[in-house]
Formats: sequence, C-alpha cells, structure tokens
Amino acid sequence: MALTKFISCLSIVSAFVGTIFFVKGFLKITPDVIAAQSGTYWGYNLYIMESICSQKSNIVCEFVLVLIATAIQLAGLFVDEKIGFNDSKFISLAIIGGAAILLYVTFTFIDKQYTEYTLAETKKSICAQISKDTSKTTR
Repeated sequence: MALTKFISCLSIVSAFVGTIFFVKGFLKITPDVIAAQSGTYWGYNLYIMESICSQKSNIVCEFVLVLIATAIQLAGLFVDEKIGFNDSKFISLAIIGGAAILLYVTFTFIDKQYTEYTLAETKKSICAQISKDTSKTTR
C-alpha cells in the first residue's frame, strides 16, 4: 500500500471516530432523559446540567479528532506517492483498524474525564453564584 493511501485511510478513520462522538450526544437523549429534563425543579436542574456537560465534552472530542484528521490529510499531500509503506494490504488495514480502536478508546476516556471535570466546575460556579446571591439578600 502506498504511503499516501495509508495516510488518507488514517485521516478517514480519525474523521469517522470524530463523527461518532458528534452523534453520541444525540443518541444519549432517550425518552427517559427527555422526561427527566422536562420536569420542573426548584433551583437548578441537575439532569440538564449533566446533559449539557456531556454534550460539550462530546463536541470538544469531535473537534480534536476532526482537527487530527485534517492535519493527517494535509501531511499526506507532502508525501511522495512512490514511497511504499507496506507491501501487505492486510497489515496496513490491521494497523488502520488498530488506530481506529485506539482513537475510540482514548477519546472515550478523555470524554468521560472532561465531562466529570466540566460538571464539577459547573457545580462550583453554581455554589459561588448561590453564595453571591445569598450575601446580597442578607445585607
């Protein structure tokens, strides 16, 4: 397989994994989630806060993956087409498949960690806002 084709395949795989993260946010919205988010709550709605944090994380992961795909594709433009990468298409496809799995697993972990971080920061912001509002009313 020519190196340029291999680089193009890696780029396509990266873009595809990025699209999975884009769609993940929408697939998580089940009728149960919609029902929980539609209810009225006193103060802040934890369900909506968790959903928005998760969607934000998915979009950030998707953006990074599409950026990686774009960089790989641009790098492929500067590679000489005569350079071979591997004579075996099977090995090349196995490496590409492994890269896809590695990207998905890595970004799933990053997505989860970033969602938890965003949720914690949002809760801190709410606490600070409540504290600020409480100090205004006690004056």
